[in-house]
Amino acid sequence: MAFISVGQLAQSLESLQRFHAFFGVTFLSMKQTGVQVGTPTVWGSQQEEALLGQYFSPNGAPPGKPYCVPFGRKEPKTWFWKNSKYSGGTLQSARSRDAYSKALEHPSDKEWAFAPDYLGKLEALLPSKQRIPVFDLAAWLYRNEDLPPSLDDVESRFREEFKVADDEYMRLFDATRPTPTQYFSPAPIPEEELAQLIHGVPPGPSMLGRSEADLIQHLERWVSEKEGLVLPDGFIRAFYGALIAQRFVVLSGRPGTGKTAFVRAFTEGLSQFFENSVWPLEVSVGSDFSEADVLGYEKISGGIAATALSRKLFMSERPKDIYIVLLDEMNLSHVDHYLARLLPALESDAKVELPGLDSESLLPSDAFIVGTVNSFLEETTRFQLSSPVKRRANIVEMPNALGGLVADDDRGKFDKACVDLLKQTKGRILKRQKVGFPSVLDTFRLERLNAALAPNSDIRSNPFGDILWHVCQICSRSEATSLTLGVIQDILDYVAMSGRPWRVALGEQLAFKVAPQLSGPVKVCEELLSYVVAIDTGTGELRAAIAALEAILQTKDASTGHVLFRY
Repeated sequence: MAFISVGQLAQSLESLQRFHAFFGVTFLSMKQTGVQVGTPTVWGSQQEEALLGQYFSPNGAPPGKPYCVPFGRKEPKTWFWKNSKYSGGTLQSARSRDAYSKALEHPSDKEWAFAPDYLGKLEALLPSKQRIPVFDLAAWLYRNEDLPPSLDDVESRFREEFKVADDEYMRLFDATRPTPTQYFSPAPIPEEELAQLIHGVPPGPSMLGRSEADLIQHLERWVSEKEGLVLPDGFIRAFYGALIAQRFVVLSGRPGTGKTAFVRAFTEGLSQFFENSVWPLEVSVGSDFSEADVLGYEKISGGIAATALSRKLFMSERPKDIYIVLLDEMNLSHVDHYLARLLPALESDAKVELPGLDSESLLPSDAFIVGTVNSFLEETTRFQLSSPVKRRANIVEMPNALGGLVADDDRGKFDKACVDLLKQTKGRILKRQKVGFPSVLDTFRLERLNAALAPNSDIRSNPFGDILWHVCQICSRSEATSLTLGVIQDILDYVAMSGRPWRVALGEQLAFKVAPQLSGPVKVCEELLSYVVAIDTGTGELRAAIAALEAILQTKDASTGHVLFRY
């Protein structure tokens, strides 16, 4: 068996454009239905649309244009794609009022027949007396079918299927044979290649025989093993479910819990599963964010000054792909204001009116928005989410993975997490170099990170791990002062890359990173100070930490028993 080759189809599409669609659609539909000379036969748009649906409806139709009819004049924007009213509009005009009507008889609303001299009239309407290349027409009609590898069989099938008589075939069709090796291919034309050839919409992602369980398992393995994120069992599955159910997820949680890192890792996992069909878009929300920052604005000269988001979501030629929009720090501004046009589209597939454009646009079906937020109760620069936003979104709490490790007293997982965090930092530097934006200092960073990751390094030694683990345990005495893996990563990066002796560097990080987290119960700060003094043993290596903790204790409020970091 054989298939039409992509080269042949490309050539055939060029060839067919010389002819009017009457020959490729109306005439074939009438012949297939049994319309004859002088005998009125019930035929009309219903039969014509059936033929259009069978032969002229390839995958990849743009919105509102279900039929691809590669005859006649092509449109600059839509090529040969036609709307659903094509039969009752353009083709009806041709058979009822244009020159083609003279070859037909139409005795009643539902009946048609060929005029006695129809062949002469149709022959005269062929361009420059050229005849329709039957093998080019067959290549289009049978573009996806498994065919016998014989031009004779293709010709016979065409004539039998459309009941083409000998005199019709001789006068209207050109049966010049192409080279079989050019005409046929052992494999069908890939969907992506066919869509490109016919200016259609690419097919988008494919499961390729895999199940949803395979997808979820892949995401869990990618995020946990490849990206090294520490998450509780079931979290990735729950996030996935929240995302596909509503397409809008608000990821809440304390700073440093890895909200942004998780969304990036999740998106990369999707991209690895659906190769070349997932598009990440990151938007950093500012305090003065507006709808113009999301969709763009109308230019004085007319038209839209588009943003990266509006270009990707609404002007892309790949609307069937997956789009993950990350709105980082989403509640630094009023979500209702800057997402006013997108929220209805996410909820009910409503069309979006873009500024400066006359027509409305569809949001891709697999466009998802994930916004990261911090609590407005803890961060005064954040806005509270409105009731409409909360109703339209699934709000998922990002767990504090470090708090879970401390609560479970799982030192082994903590040590592994520390190594994974250093690997993440190294991965970011390597990625920066790979995409062509290296830093002149990256060589030094990588040297020190590689040394820190060595099995016998100071940063992976028990003395270092014991101190860092005990600090985490003390800080966890209060939810207000408990640390996050984001803070731990910053500490590890500093100790690994600063070039300082590890005890001195760790002491400085206790002053620079841990002390600012300690606004809360005074007992936490007092216990941490006692511990640091004890392990300093008079060496002075941890003096920066001791000084910072003593300074915080000076802010103690006698009535509440709380301390407050002064900045």
